[in-house]
Amino acid sequence: MLAFLEALRDALMARDVHAVQRLLSHPLAGALPDAVRAEALRVVQDQMAPMAVPIATLQLYHQTAHCLGVARETRGVGADASTTRHRSRPATAQIELPLQVA
Repeated sequence: MLAFLEALRDALMARDVHAVQRLLSHPLAGALPDAVRAEALRVVQDQMAPMAVPIATLQLYHQTAHCLGVARETRGVGADASTTRHRSRPATAQIELPLQVA
């Protein structure tokens, strides 16, 4: 769902009518709140002001990303809610960068 919302957000920000229409015909579009669907339809009908921002879509994207991020952090933690709430955030994973020897 997050990838779908990201694609919709990008299409709305770019005012890409064809991409918005394609995304609205996707099965996941049925789960969109009315406010998000209304913003998408305003873009398709060219009724959104040039400087307007799709606030409802941005809020939904942010909320969904936050929920998935929180779910990712608590995965593998015991069922006790009090330990989950007070557990510190896990350290960011490091990536290995290949170094070339001169």
